[in-house]
Amino acid sequence: MKHLVIYAHPDSKSFCHAIKEEFVEVLKAHGKEVVVRDLYAENFDPVLRNKELKGNLKNMDIAEDIKIEQAYIKWADVITFIYPIWWSHMPAILKGYIDRVFSVDFAFSVNEKGEVKGLLTDKRILLINTMGASKDLYLKKGILSSIELIVDECIFKSLEMEVVSHHFFGDMTNGTDEYRKNILKQIKHIATGATNEINEIYF
Repeated sequence: MKHLVIYAHPDSKSFCHAIKEEFVEVLKAHGKEVVVRDLYAENFDPVLRNKELKGNLKNMDIAEDIKIEQAYIKWADVITFIYPIWWSHMPAILKGYIDRVFSVDFAFSVNEKGEVKGLLTDKRILLINTMGASKDLYLKKGILSSIELIVDECIFKSLEMEVVSHHFFGDMTNGTDEYRKNILKQIKHIATGATNEINEIYF
């Protein structure tokens, strides 16, 4: 299985970064092919400009940076997104990545009736999020269910991609070292599950 990890956090000393490192290490230890796209390190341009939007709709030339990202998407069997939750959503750089990379006639097509058909139906999606506040607080406020609706359902499932699992880890602001070590153990378990064959992934 070929694994693409799309990572979006600007701080290499963040715990989100530690999660990414642990996840990738486990995949590689199991002999899996892994490519990491660190959007901040790559200085990815998240802005979908009018010229590009109209060009995509008219099947004109795709920007070179997007061709690179789309090639990685095509290559991968499993795509894992690792990022923090900010203002109840993903970082802007990642939203821009989705805006630009998951374009018409690559991620989906639209027929004359306006009906959308996913074109990446063989891709499996994992999502791992960190949050400053506690998971319980996000649950009580309905934020997690809203995130799952907007991200899992409205983005990936609407494109007929399979969302294998979505994991949320809170208390990043006040969590103890022991708490963080426990999270990394969970990440190891998640990554180990992701090394299994498609029908055997467990979480």
